[in-house]
Amino acid sequence: MKRNNRRQMPQNSQFSQILNDLTSALTFIFVALLVIALLIINPVAVTQVPEFEPLQVTTEWDSCLKGDREPGLSHADVDTWIMGTFYTATGEQVTDILGYSTRDRKTKHFILDQDDKGYRTPYPGSPQKEDEELNKEVIKSAKSTLTDGYYDINLHLFSDKGELRTQSSICVDVTVVVFKGDKSREKVVCQFTAEKNNPAILFNNRQERTVCQFEIRNGLFVEGSNEDIIQKPFITRR
Repeated sequence: MKRNNRRQMPQNSQFSQILNDLTSALTFIFVALLVIALLIINPVAVTQVPEFEPLQVTTEWDSCLKGDREPGLSHADVDTWIMGTFYTATGEQVTDILGYSTRDRKTKHFILDQDDKGYRTPYPGSPQKEDEELNKEVIKSAKSTLTDGYYDINLHLFSDKGELRTQSSICVDVTVVVFKGDKSREKVVCQFTAEKNNPAILFNNRQERTVCQFEIRNGLFVEGSNEDIIQKPFITRR
């Protein structure tokens, strides 16, 4: 008499299911490893989105250094200041001034992002400043945009620290950019090298010079407002 084979059918079916699952898992692992290998060989290019900065004022010195020293090793302490002149809805004039002595180095409109007191010869064990931090100051906007108004950027030679004994002047390179990262509004307002532009050359301690001026109106840079710089001292009068 033949035995009933029906009880063996579920076992065969279960074995086939396990085999199929194992095959699928191995296939998935193989494909995943293949994709990872391809990404390592040909990484996907990441599109770099420029960081938006409504305002970036950068000053660097001293390109007039003589001798073996490179720019960035000047002992001189040059301070960068900015003044914004704004008007309320009622026509009242409001000024906002930022510099190294500003509390917390921040105002309603501006931030002193990087301050520099001049190069100091390091002593054993002293922390070393990064090369990009030598003789360089940076001012940025404290807001996500620029308020309509007038902007003045001044340099102030706080102390030459002996540099003027060996050279006649302290040279400062200035770059001012508004709406950086916004292709439709980005504008280099001021960009010059001190050796070629007298406004950025300082001759005496406590000397103050206006090096850049411009106007923002309706959220845009006003063309021509950065021309014909008028000296407007506001640091030494504080």
